[in-house]
Amino acid sequence: AEELSQAGFVLISTMPAVSEALGMLDAVEFPCLVSFVITAAGDLFDGTPLRDAIARIDDATPRAPLGYWINCVHPGALLKGLAAQGDSPALRRIVGVQGNTSPLDPREFSQVSEFADDSAAVFAGAMAQVHRRFSIPVVGGCCGTRREHLEELARALGATPAREPAARIRARR
Repeated sequence: AEELSQAGFVLISTMPAVSEALGMLDAVEFPCLVSFVITAAGDLFDGTPLRDAIARIDDATPRAPLGYWINCVHPGALLKGLAAQGDSPALRRIVGVQGNTSPLDPREFSQVSEFADDSAAVFAGAMAQVHRRFSIPVVGGCCGTRREHLEELARALGATPAREPAARIRARR
């Protein structure tokens, strides 16, 4: 952790449970983002609703994360999971998402030997919806994304240039 402290911030990624995220946060004393994997119901794998996980971590840590991230989830599941959180202020703390291209539940996804993925158009359309509906400034790909997925996502977003993502992350705090 000390070696990583030279970075502007660190992404603590693919956290399935609040307890694991809190354990990682205990190990770092520098700015970070916490990234969760969620289900289509909007829960972490330990059953905690995303909004509650964010609130619990923000309340339990002396130095709250810069923001939150979601990764390794299909954008269709992201849409459902984020919508399931209602109008929670915790959603404003989410600064990035990385969708994978498999429509499988993330818990099933890691158990398969052959990766089945959605088309670039389906992936991009759903990721663009996540971006617009929830005002999440950073979007990208995770497992299964290839160049065509990201090119299609850029088209779906209107191929607008990046607008200072680091400044937007700080502004959401």
